[in-house]
Amino acid sequence: MNKNLVIGVLIASLGVFLNSVVIDPIFNEESDISQRNILKNFKAEEAFRGQIGKLPHFSSFCFPTHGHICADGGCEIAKDLGTSFSLINNFDIGNSKISRCDSKGCDTYDATYYGSGFYENYQPKQPRGFFLKKETKLSVEQETTSYIEVVTLGMSSIFYSGYCRDAQ
Repeated sequence: MNKNLVIGVLIASLGVFLNSVVIDPIFNEESDISQRNILKNFKAEEAFRGQIGKLPHFSSFCFPTHGHICADGGCEIAKDLGTSFSLINNFDIGNSKISRCDSKGCDTYDATYYGSGFYENYQPKQPRGFFLKKETKLSVEQETTSYIEVVTLGMSSIFYSGYCRDAQ
């Protein structure tokens, strides 16, 4: 039997084994986590829709789909993302605003905006313990962009990630 053929079959078999025993369980575990967080994201979307007409002016809105809570002892996955969402008003770059919202309303702050290639950075001009970074929308066809947000509460930090959409 051809030595190269045997080696090829062994490598292919190893690849199938690793995919089914190692990679699939990891992927499925992550998928399960993602599905749980996406379902919890509907709470934020519902809070957003329930306040249309009462919300501050915005050019983009962002919903978390994942969260990690970190404190002195380490970090853990947030079990409930609640109803929080973020709004960005960047129609006038020199007068940007950022809002942190939930089902009870929004807190809006004057924001410092810094665009850098593929990313936009926002943080309140007066320190408020949070900042947001999102991808720059690169084409009209692109419906959503990714974002991360870091929020501090006391001596803990919450790291959110999710998606943003532009206001229509």
